[in-house]
Amino acid sequence: MKELFYEIVAEAPLAINERKPGGSQFQEGLGYIPGRVVRGALATQVLRGCKDPAHEHNHQECPQPALCRGLFGEEILFGDAHPLVQKREGPFVLPATAMSCKDNSGFRSKGHGVFDTLIDRACWELLQPAAMQYASRCPVCGGRTKGFSGVYSHCQIEEDGRQIDYYFSEDVSRELLTRVAINRRRGVAEDELLYAINTLSQFVVVERDDPYQQKSFDPARYVGSMRLADDSLETLIETELKRVTRMGGGSSRGLGRVGIHVIHAPVKPALEERLGCFNATLAERQQLMIRWRGDETPLPLPQYFAVTLQSDAILSADGWQPDMRLNEAMLWRACGETGQPPADLRLVRCYTISLTRGGFQAAWGLPKVTELAVQAGAVFLYQMEKAADWTTRLERLEEQGVGSRRAEGFGRVLVCDPFHYEAVKEAK
Repeated sequence: MKELFYEIVAEAPLAINERKPGGSQFQEGLGYIPGRVVRGALATQVLRGCKDPAHEHNHQECPQPALCRGLFGEEILFGDAHPLVQKREGPFVLPATAMSCKDNSGFRSKGHGVFDTLIDRACWELLQPAAMQYASRCPVCGGRTKGFSGVYSHCQIEEDGRQIDYYFSEDVSRELLTRVAINRRRGVAEDELLYAINTLSQFVVVERDDPYQQKSFDPARYVGSMRLADDSLETLIETELKRVTRMGGGSSRGLGRVGIHVIHAPVKPALEERLGCFNATLAERQQLMIRWRGDETPLPLPQYFAVTLQSDAILSADGWQPDMRLNEAMLWRACGETGQPPADLRLVRCYTISLTRGGFQAAWGLPKVTELAVQAGAVFLYQMEKAADWTTRLERLEEQGVGSRRAEGFGRVLVCDPFHYEAVKEAK
């Protein structure tokens, strides 16, 4: 399956709201561009040349039947576009197990650093009695910690002849725009109809080393991807993306002007390498806690792998019942297998937060059904006998995702996120 990466450059504030205006004076906005918004903008561009006014998917006179089938037949899986301030590797969603200092939170560039607690928490809870509760402390000041969420990226900088990894928290500032409704009959402002729109700013503040220009305002950039079942659609998709000029709400108010272009795919470690590093770090930390407890006898350790949600996921047990856990049966089906999952596969730990997600169908002019979802960043830890036997299945899991409405960007996953084992010994 071909994965196509693209960059969205904001040319005006973006109104990316969860629901249409109405019902309240304040509309809460999202801090990223969901995949369903990108899919809707591309579908609007394609439908402008549609020969079927009823949009009944009649491709007899369609100028681009392959693109239309891939777009509306859910053969193209869109992903969320997250902010990427500078040219770095990423962006990635921080796992729900990431923690930071409560007094001075943030990565080492701004605070005491961010570290991951999945491996240490799992080792502690599996070895200690039930009465012993895991409580993390800041590795810098020893103070209390709290959860740290958001999107991160990292880059390598050479200092003193060695490569040093630097992590950054990517975010775009918000703008609160106040608007008033206009009476169409009188052509003046309507009484008691003042409302505010929460938008993403079109600029980001970047600090420079130049003493005469320490700060500059650069256009906000968002990086996303889509997975194509048919590689021949790459050229058509690239052409149509360049023609998209509006995204999100408030286009009649001057909001949502964007420019989109395709970029090179970022380099990330192979799945086999991530599995090996994750299990090696987990075995090292587990043996360390065994020796700390006073037991010098080494124990045979099973293999593990972690699944981290990179976007919100809509999970259903037995095909209809909303569930907050990605249990063994759902994972087995998401890997492309049938029947019952193997007996050695076991869900050990899960860290999730529930929320509701809806949407709006622009072609029909109707709202979508609001469904219970699992927030991006949720982590599921699994245990099995041999991790090497799961490499092909987990690669398919990353390609296809989990849950329903995956074509709209739901259910993106990352297996054995490097942040789990790179940020376990020290804060980044």
